[in-house]
Amino acid sequence: MLKLVFLSLFMIPNYAKAIDIIDSFLETLNVAPKQTSVSATHTAEIEVDLTKKYFFEIDEAYKGLGANLDKQLRLKAVATEVKKRNELLRKELDISSANTTLSKLNELTLSIHQELSSNKVTTVKNVLKYETGHNVGFCFGRALMVHSLLLKKGIKQENIAKIFALGKLTYRQLYWKFHMATMVRGADKSWTVIDNLFEKPLPHAEWMKRVGAMDIREELGQTRFYVTDARKFQPAYGMYAKEQFLLPELRVFFTDLFTSLK
Repeated sequence: MLKLVFLSLFMIPNYAKAIDIIDSFLETLNVAPKQTSVSATHTAEIEVDLTKKYFFEIDEAYKGLGANLDKQLRLKAVATEVKKRNELLRKELDISSANTTLSKLNELTLSIHQELSSNKVTTVKNVLKYETGHNVGFCFGRALMVHSLLLKKGIKQENIAKIFALGKLTYRQLYWKFHMATMVRGADKSWTVIDNLFEKPLPHAEWMKRVGAMDIREELGQTRFYVTDARKFQPAYGMYAKEQFLLPELRVFFTDLFTSLK
């Protein structure tokens, strides 16, 4: 299978050059932070399959309920438990310590948000041209771009993190199993999420609120949020690796993305 992927890649113009570019980016993106960007628990989750963890948590919540509860009450109870866990995460982000002097954070995040929104690969309206029938969404690609730009602008790895939302989400008649973005920590220890799904960078609490509102169950939503080291590629994947970018449904997008960032 992998051999076929590599053979098909030779059909992409400037393939060898694109591979060199990917290698150079990986050297920078995967540099280990000198300190943990989030708590040790979340940092360890870089290699955890968050999809499996999410379903385990949901199953665990249902098992804790009485068997005689009707469906609506069970949904409400699970939604309440998920909201409780999300609130604990939000509070943890509120108080997480930082060693940073990013006094011009607003200017920086706005600049990167603008780059993300204007890049021909990552603009939301153009992402459909990279779809291969899998409803990929490519939020993880946009999150990688933000991560790369933050590092390029001198932000330390320990002041960058990824935030994930897992559940049943809907956006402009599209259905997603997850959404994710990259966030950066400022001098006031607050986290700002840079996601061009929205009109501007958002404080982490506001991003969680707005993504949570995308849950198809609305007030009974079971969207669960997680935070990890910035190097995590997708919920089910660990640290960035070249093989991920070369997957058939992703390789054209990432070839174009890395080339545009070089």
